Amino acid sequence: MGFTGRSEGLPKFVFHLEKGVAFLTSFAIGISVSAKDFSEILTVFIKLAETRLSKKQKQLLLLAHKLLQHEKMTLNSLIEKISKELKMPPSTVKWNVNVLRKAGLLQGGNENNKGLPACLTPGGKLLAQYLQEKTC
Repeated sequence: MGFTGRSEGLPKFVFHLEKGVAFLTSFAIGISVSAKDFSEILTVFIKLAETRLSKKQKQLLLLAHKLLQHEKMTLNSLIEKISKELKMPPSTVKWNVNVLRKAGLLQGGNENNKGLPACLTPGGKLLAQYLQEKTC
């Protein structure tokens, strides 16, 4: 018995039981982990993000999360808004947004797919919510 998580038609992961243990199998990376191990992986993800992202990158992630909840915009528009709101040079914002993209926390259009809306990935949303709760 299992549950399949789907995004845009294709399965991304399956929850299943084996000998009374819940497992999560990811089709994207071909790894199967127990629910207990998944919880530990999530904790490690948060710790890595806390230690490896700069204060500025965390600030940008939080602001992007706030802005993208209320408005659809491209990455360029997002960079402009963040630059104005934080009084930070656009080049600095762009460089840090690219770090967030490479880390898999933020996505949007690129030179091959211009005009796609910017959005936080599920990991980006999770991290932003965690950072938001931590700062309150």
